[in-house]
Amino acid sequence: MSLGARAIDMHAHWVPPQVAHALRQRQGQVPRLEVLADGAERLVMPIGTLGFSQAHTDPSLRLQRMLQQGVAKQMLSLPGLFGIDSLPFDQSAPLVRAFNDACGQLCRAQPERFCGLAALPLADMDAAVAELRRRHG
Repeated sequence: MSLGARAIDMHAHWVPPQVAHALRQRQGQVPRLEVLADGAERLVMPIGTLGFSQAHTDPSLRLQRMLQQGVAKQMLSLPGLFGIDSLPFDQSAPLVRAFNDACGQLCRAQPERFCGLAALPLADMDAAVAELRRRHG
């Protein structure tokens, strides 16, 4: 498939399966993923809720949608709206590290399709700088 004059999506949020799993474990905390009575999931964020599905986590579904919409490449980022990067350091660090590791792996596997922005634990600027260096080093 030629990338030709196809669009590049510079604002694409992704939740790796590892991060979704960790969010499911955060019972009673925000942000978290919770299962509804009908089996659907929703993301509970500091500012409200959002429906959540496999389309948020599955790269193959993302690629299908990109093809349908004529998108050649996406720049992936952790959704700031979720509030993960703003959590206390001990909570945010493992989540942003999991995002960065999974995003790096996906981008290395399919560099013609994906690039990524590192997520950072904003509660500790020294740790944020260290994570940025780790991710891009």
